[in-house]
Amino acid sequence: MNNIYDILKDKLNSKSIIIECGGHLGTDTIKLSKIFNKGIIYCIEANINLYDKLKVKFNQINNIKLFNFALSNKNKIIDFYIDNNKDGDNGASSLLKCSDFYLKDYIKEKIKIKVQGMTLYNFLNKNKIQKVNLLWLDVEGFEYYIIQNSINCLKNIEYIYTEVNFQEFRKEIKLYDDIKKLLLENNFKEINKWTQGGKFGEWQANILFKNINY
Repeated sequence: MNNIYDILKDKLNSKSIIIECGGHLGTDTIKLSKIFNKGIIYCIEANINLYDKLKVKFNQINNIKLFNFALSNKNKIIDFYIDNNKDGDNGASSLLKCSDFYLKDYIKEKIKIKVQGMTLYNFLNKNKIQKVNLLWLDVEGFEYYIIQNSINCLKNIEYIYTEVNFQEFRKEIKLYDDIKKLLLENNFKEINKWTQGGKFGEWQANILFKNINY
């Protein structure tokens, strides 16, 4: 199967508007900025330690706009759980608490901090974004709640690329079937799927959904 970058390059033009939620180390952000070099990549990272590193890394890249907040279903200060690496470099930080078995066998500990939460609706309005060619979500289990809170925005989104879970790694997490059902009910269809495994078996995947009205 082709990788996500090849598929997106085939489906979107170089002027695309992309919102990436979960910038982490900036690897995907930089690749997207090169492919869509005439567009804009809005990169959102809630972890202030990673955000500071990304500011340096993106300093000379003109088509990346970097933001430090958590895309959420609430516009207020909220709890954010950083993974056991003090800088959060392991990529497992989340707005959701870990389930007991995940905390025991994988994360080991969590550091809770406070971050600013903002809904997609507010972010789009604040930045005067009328259409999104790609919404990229990698927020460790909170994807469903972001999408659920953004129903009125979905008609203006062409593609959604999101991480999904098959097991309950976090408390109150919604799984793959929940996200797929929500998007199917709102005029999206699944067009590609990349599954990840590990010692827990089939546990996560990345899915590309397309708005059928585009």
